[in-house]
Amino acid sequence: MSRDQVKDAWSRVGDELSALGLKLKLHVEEERSDSDDDESGEGLQGALKRLGEALDDTVEAVSDAAKDEAVREDVRQAGKRLVDALTVTVQQVSDEVSEA
Repeated sequence: MSRDQVKDAWSRVGDELSALGLKLKLHVEEERSDSDDDESGEGLQGALKRLGEALDDTVEAVSDAAKDEAVREDVRQAGKRLVDALTVTVQQVSDEVSEA
């Protein structure tokens, strides 16, 4: 295994995780735009209310994303890429130890 192969494998993992992150971001943004943007409430109480609403929206968006087949496929692909990268890395380390 060459260092370039290891680098490429980890680059593919990064690409897959970036794609997954973008899809999750879109789900969160969609959830936030669908929610009631009531800015009522001043001070700490209003801020805590908005924080609670944002957390609720995020949890709902993640739940919806888990049902999205495209997101599920990205998770599967990212997992496969991670396994591939780990396999290549372990092989590279094994080759280097054998040479030493």
